[in-house]
Amino acid sequence: MGPSGEGSIIAFNLQENGLLQAPLKLIDFGNSIVPDGMTVDAEGNLYIALGGRVVVYDAAGNKLSEIRCPQATNLCFGRGKYSKTLFIAGGKSIYMVETNKEGFAFSENK
Repeated sequence: MGPSGEGSIIAFNLQENGLLQAPLKLIDFGNSIVPDGMTVDAEGNLYIALGGRVVVYDAAGNKLSEIRCPQATNLCFGRGKYSKTLFIAGGKSIYMVETNKEGFAFSENK
């Protein structure tokens, strides 16, 4: 959430030295919606928890789909056999949704 109280997702270019540059307002929710938890899939799509739903956007900020659920405050993809399972936390519950995409995971090999 921005300092003015508006809900926005800001994207940055990542320089080779690890510093961020060129902020860009990727998604603007205005003043009525405040985004909560976020995660990404292996293709770079962004999953954002927005109260009673999870909204999926591509890397350019275009809305792709929406997943309805009773409550969504945070989310993540599983690992291993659960890499296509989206786990959504809301209130005192955890919801599981099977997706067509694998979640993004950092390589453990260095």
